[in-house]
Amino acid sequence: KCTVCGSGTFQTGRGLIDAGDCRLCRAGSYQSGLGMTGCTACSPGTYLSQQGRTDEKDCTMCAAGTYQSGTGLADKAGCTPCGEGTFQTGSGMTTPDDCRLCGPGTYQTGRGMAEPGACIPCGAGTY
Repeated sequence: KCTVCGSGTFQTGRGLIDAGDCRLCRAGSYQSGLGMTGCTACSPGTYLSQQGRTDEKDCTMCAAGTYQSGTGLADKAGCTPCGEGTFQTGSGMTTPDDCRLCGPGTYQTGRGMAEPGACIPCGAGTY
């Protein structure tokens, strides 16, 4: 009788004989099924730093003030901060277009700002 690999693991070979032949899903991916030959990458806007995870819910959304457009991200460092003059209040964003410009008469020089309050009013004599 053949035994299936458990969730969070996969195996692509034939004729293997040991549970140790089942490989953990790499960071950035998960597998909820049994007896699978591959893992599913986390969606854009998320990351997963642990191996062998079993559910899409294990993927963590990139924080407010950042975005991430690829799949299978293994570290939150891959979430890109919004640029200067922008902010973004939601988590799990996927494109730089999700970053909103500071309003007229305001500016900000930091990156990865998560609140519109990070935009500073222009000083007297400036616009």
